[in-house]
Amino acid sequence: MTYIVGIDPGLTGALAFLNPDGTFLTLFDMPVMPNGKGKAKVQNQINSAAVAQIFRRADIPMRDMCGIIEQVQAMTKQGVSSVFSFGDTYGALRTVPAVLGIPLTHVRPQAWKKRFGLIGADKDKSLPIAQGLFPTAELHLKKHHNRADALLIARYGWEQMRTL
Repeated sequence: MTYIVGIDPGLTGALAFLNPDGTFLTLFDMPVMPNGKGKAKVQNQINSAAVAQIFRRADIPMRDMCGIIEQVQAMTKQGVSSVFSFGDTYGALRTVPAVLGIPLTHVRPQAWKKRFGLIGADKDKSLPIAQGLFPTAELHLKKHHNRADALLIARYGWEQMRTL
């Protein structure tokens, strides 16, 4: 009996939990906090302690969880500080499950997006797909595309586990 946690990394990402039968359990926006750097504006970073609390709050034994995270990488034309910040975020989101003893699988965006017909599609195209698969999930705003992505990443992981 394995619960799946889909992780859409990024400061505006999300964490999506699925039951062992692939149905929707719960969903969280990525918790962030100010990093105290930057004079012009306060920048955010992942709140790793809050991410750990989300895993604990799910009321699922850690031994019954399996995480799947989108494997991200730097893209051309991104600034150095943006790339560093994104890498820091990705690293934090890989570390929390490891510290909690939750196995984590990485999936390339092309793999899960291909499965749902999202290669080359706009960000908000994942919303209607996730709404169809998980009608009880809170996905009613356009900005919830990150939640939709986390759910579809989790669904992809669940489907992959079923084929093993």
